[in-house]
Amino acid sequence: RESESTMDQGRWTPLLEVAARRALAYRKLGIVICYDDPTITPPHLQHLDACVPLTSSSGAPTRGAVTRLDFPGGLYGAIEHRGPVRTLIQAYRTLADGIRRSGRFVFRRDPPIEIIRELPRGRTPALSEVYFPVELT
Repeated sequence: RESESTMDQGRWTPLLEVAARRALAYRKLGIVICYDDPTITPPHLQHLDACVPLTSSSGAPTRGAVTRLDFPGGLYGAIEHRGPVRTLIQAYRTLADGIRRSGRFVFRRDPPIEIIRELPRGRTPALSEVYFPVELT
């Protein structure tokens, strides 16, 4: 678990090293679990987990600094963001406000999830999806 201010590409290295050492097959997709609401908590105080989706949980560590996490199922509100990381908070806020205004959904207690689909390349900005777990009112 790392704070947002220290999350950089180097922080993914231990995760990928464990996957390689244990011969765990994974999709080349970054997932970030945000334990603090990024629309309320300042970036330097946020706690996050960096994840990659395994194709099978067999052999995945269950203890230690790098462990298997299971995602809760259910309904999620979603939004796509293409742009610099500094504007990603706008996607979180837009989605959270839409859920609050919907009158149909309320937030569950599970943390929001961000899926990094594409890293920025040259003039092409990053592509991410933001998901808030919700339930019907």
